[in-house]
Amino acid sequence: MTQTLEVPATTIPAHVEEEIEEFSRRAAAVLAGEEDDESFKPYRLSFGIYGQRQPGYQMVRVKIPHGRLNGLQLEALASFSETFCEPGEYPGGGGRGMGHITTRQDVQFHFVPLHRVPAAMRHLAEAGLTTREACYNTIRNITGCPLAGACGDELFDITPYAQAATELFLRNPICQNLPRKFKIAFSGCESDCAFGAIHDIGAVARVENGVRGFRVWVGGGLGNTPRPAKLLYDFVDARGFYEVAESIVRVFDAEGMRKNRNRARLKFIFDKQHDLDSFRARVEQERAALAEDAWSKRIGRELEERVGREAERRERVRPQPLSRDEIRRGPAYSRWRVTNVGSHRMPGYAVVTVRLTLGDLTSDQFRALAEAARRFSGDEARTSLMQNVLLRDVRIDQLPALYDLLQPAGLAESEARGARDIVTCPGGDTCNLGITSSRGLGRALGRWLDADGLRNAPEMAGTSFKASGCPNSCGQHHVATIGFYGNSKHVGDEPVPHYMMLVGGGVDPSGATIGDSLMKIPARRVPAAMQRMVGRYRQERGEGELFAQWVARADRAALKELLDDLALSDVPGPDELVDWDQDKAFTGKTGEGECAAV
Repeated sequence: MTQTLEVPATTIPAHVEEEIEEFSRRAAAVLAGEEDDESFKPYRLSFGIYGQRQPGYQMVRVKIPHGRLNGLQLEALASFSETFCEPGEYPGGGGRGMGHITTRQDVQFHFVPLHRVPAAMRHLAEAGLTTREACYNTIRNITGCPLAGACGDELFDITPYAQAATELFLRNPICQNLPRKFKIAFSGCESDCAFGAIHDIGAVARVENGVRGFRVWVGGGLGNTPRPAKLLYDFVDARGFYEVAESIVRVFDAEGMRKNRNRARLKFIFDKQHDLDSFRARVEQERAALAEDAWSKRIGRELEERVGREAERRERVRPQPLSRDEIRRGPAYSRWRVTNVGSHRMPGYAVVTVRLTLGDLTSDQFRALAEAARRFSGDEARTSLMQNVLLRDVRIDQLPALYDLLQPAGLAESEARGARDIVTCPGGDTCNLGITSSRGLGRALGRWLDADGLRNAPEMAGTSFKASGCPNSCGQHHVATIGFYGNSKHVGDEPVPHYMMLVGGGVDPSGATIGDSLMKIPARRVPAAMQRMVGRYRQERGEGELFAQWVARADRAALKELLDDLALSDVPGPDELVDWDQDKAFTGKTGEGECAAV
């Protein structure tokens, strides 16, 4: 059995306790009518506390830096949902006893009353977790490849480097009120598993002449106006990276378009203000002006020690003899073994992906993962951008025992990383900005894949489906084989839930490819459209050609013609007026989206 690293309960640092007390005081003032909610809102959002679509409730976003969690933290998340969430419900999910993993490796909880939030913050802090800067005009959760430290293709483990970046910017005075949100990602190999090519800063590991460093991408982002990131530096040594990152943030803080929040992200600086050369010159100017006591220089000086500590921790993962006596568990186990168990850089070990449905976890499942992490993966798990959980260091001879633990908890679903591994945002179920039920569409696509025998079809390898409930791309629909974002359109007097369908998106070593907008389609007709596309693919495919490869090359006009009769009708029928997983007519009503509103 893998050695377990014991992690005691964390003593809450004095400055964190002071933050919680201040939040408690101001929340009480708002509830008593002594402070206006509008003045409180930016402060509340800076602590990752969002107003929910359902009145009187908050969504609490917990930052999970590069997705890393230990058993104690998983148990804290389990008890959070039981203690602080009320039993509000929405289709396919709920409040009490439920949590949700996001595409930024965070964990979100819904239906938390404001007066309960300070105690919830304290509960998280006791496990070394925080909601601080999970929203607002700050540097959001810094993401990283969940395979870090286990991937056979990685140049080095990005774990300590991503953690260093988290500590550089968390509570740093230079980034408490940026022009807009700012996102950073770390990948350990050229495949860019963390999607650095769609981030404000994407750091992709490189080694030159034995020196570790990063290829640095800047100015990426999705939303209403998606932009693939631009390559700013082909190589920056690891220690210097933090000075470059701080300098990029300082340039953004000084020059971002604060007067127009719709154009306040870093990506818009490259529209008129800068080209790559002039932006690089400004970054170098800021870097030259950094004081010796700048946070980035301190982080750089401590980096070697930090990397050494992580390397020592990884020493417990030693080569193991390969067992030929693995116990079989029938066809379900065999399929799970094929689709959810990946290779590891160390002989005798495997990486196991726990596939979740749309990122949802019950409190009992959080606890089962805590036990699995402790018993089988050195007391560590990683959340992923695909809304799953990875156990990085599982001995191959312990896979049957791990399966036996996961299966009764509903955590042994096969088809991880395949077409059935669908990604969505929360959508209109809980989000104020959500127009359509993206989660409902995700479940509908899953049922279609199952019914048509495509969930495990070899031809669907490499295919991804992603859906967002509005154009803001929290579901990363722009970088999917087939992506969808929700919209509403009145046909006569009737609001019709529909999606813009995009095709051919993705991220690879050359950067991000933004999917092409194809057509608007009523929500309920999406599975029929997918069925037709698969049929056309089977008619036109070349030898060995996968569905995703065909989509990338398929003529867009021909695809649109194929699906044309599925578009919005002049006179909407019953199938067009009701969204997925809803039992009443669609209204299209949204609230004020707090992330975009302040």
